Amino acid sequence: MRNRLLLLGLALGLGACAGPSGWVRPGSQPEQVRADQRECRALARDIARRDLWWREQAFEDRRDTGNQERFSPVLQRQMFEADYRDREGEYLVDCMQAKGYTREMVRRGP
Repeated sequence: MRNRLLLLGLALGLGACAGPSGWVRPGSQPEQVRADQRECRALARDIARRDLWWREQAFEDRRDTGNQERFSPVLQRQMFEADYRDREGEYLVDCMQAKGYTREMVRRGP
């Protein structure tokens, strides 16, 4: 039990020194990393927008046929937008990993 508490304390302490993760790939220059991130963000945004459009169309089609949703259109839109943000993040991660990048925690402080 004492060892578990010690490990937990150590993990929390190390976590406090780490900031948001960054993308790293052996041999990549910072300019290349930024360019790849811009490319992957644009691609992820486009794919997520397409997915959102399809979901909105399916929702409208169901409403037109009288199949009532249990959520209001406003709530449904908020759910779609939250899903859009999640998907965009997932597509960004997939794209960067496909380019050979991995996530690394960035250390803060001394």
